[in-house]
Amino acid sequence: NLTPFGKKSLFMAHFTKKIPWVFLAGCFINYLVDGFLVGIGYVASPNTGLILALATGVENGVLGFMVSFSLIPILGIPVTLACMLVGGLSMVLMAFVGAVIAGVTKNIILVYVAFLS
Repeated sequence: NLTPFGKKSLFMAHFTKKIPWVFLAGCFINYLVDGFLVGIGYVASPNTGLILALATGVENGVLGFMVSFSLIPILGIPVTLACMLVGGLSMVLMAFVGAVIAGVTKNIILVYVAFLS
């Protein structure tokens, strides 16, 4: 009976009451990449950055609710809130990093296009 690795990690966390790192790693990577893209998009155009931020906010809001509802029975409310806070703060941090990198490389068109692609 084969199951996806993340699903197995979440399933086993119910028994061990430990943080399912495999499950959370995908969420945190998503937050980091989305934040980075919002920062780059804002440097390209403030309107683009705003649209990306709104769309990403909706996407990650839904993801956050799903993850929270999965983790509360395993970890309890305080630890689940801490995990979600770390994810949200990492997204804000990466938006800043993306904006700084894109701002520095904006005049180097090849590097800037590589970031956008």
